Amino acid sequence: MTLYSSIKDSEVKISDDEIVEYMKKNEKKFKADETREIQYVLVEDKASKEDEAEIKAKITGLLSGSVVYNAKTGKNDTLPGFKNATNIAEFVNSNSDVPYDSTYVPKNALPAVDADKLFSLPAGAIYGPYVYGKYYAISKSLGFKAGVNAKASHILIGYEGSQTPNQKEKRTKEEAKAKAEEILAQVQANPDSFMMLAFTSSDDSSAQQGGDLGYFGQGQMVKPFNDFVFSNGIGKVGLVETPFGFHIIKVTDKQDGIRLATIAQKIEPSEATSDKVFTLATKFEMEAADKDFAATAKELGLKIARSGNC
Repeated sequence: MTLYSSIKDSEVKISDDEIVEYMKKNEKKFKADETREIQYVLVEDKASKEDEAEIKAKITGLLSGSVVYNAKTGKNDTLPGFKNATNIAEFVNSNSDVPYDSTYVPKNALPAVDADKLFSLPAGAIYGPYVYGKYYAISKSLGFKAGVNAKASHILIGYEGSQTPNQKEKRTKEEAKAKAEEILAQVQANPDSFMMLAFTSSDDSSAQQGGDLGYFGQGQMVKPFNDFVFSNGIGKVGLVETPFGFHIIKVTDKQDGIRLATIAQKIEPSEATSDKVFTLATKFEMEAADKDFAATAKELGLKIARSGNC
């Protein structure tokens, strides 16, 4: 008996007729699922250039004051614009599709294209209009604040009774404190050892990242941890106790932030534009039912797309 695997493929000659005959005898093995190719046209309901220009003009008009008739007094009132509004939050919420946000944000949280200019705005200055995703926006600087976010790494040493999430070994509070102090001394003697010590000794899940906790804002961490990080400069290392155990903390970075009042209005089609789009889609649907699909699309200035086999 000869194993088929020992025979070279080149030594076996199979004719086309033999292949066809085999396929006919085993049709179920070679049966392909039915497929269809779909052609379609996309009639997109989106803002026209005229719509965009109108939205941009509308939001630009909010910068200056406006004159409105007061029915009670029978006189015209001059209302302040975005530049001079005294209640900025109320003004934003009355004119924006996105609510007022009073938080200070770091530069990397701003729209990438305009981040440099927005982040350098002096208090009271205005930037825009500019495109922010699907919106036209104008922003006013309400001031700058240093150290709104911080980045830190830590090594957590837990003990029996602490809220340590992933305690690796049992130890008393006294033993945990002694170990934490020992690790602190090692880090202070050799700052570059922090990452490896976190990986091998920390009871926190961040050990896999060398203790790195990423960026966080004021109040996001338990108070003793928060106070140490935000009251010390970059590079500071220290020991802090919290309900989770003993933390050897290293402050690794700080982010400054800016508070912006932003009025954003969505770039969307006007009612007239949507009506035109609906009319065009309906016309194509009706005419393509009786005429050639491709010819109808060409006649109406629409492009045909294909889905491929499905």
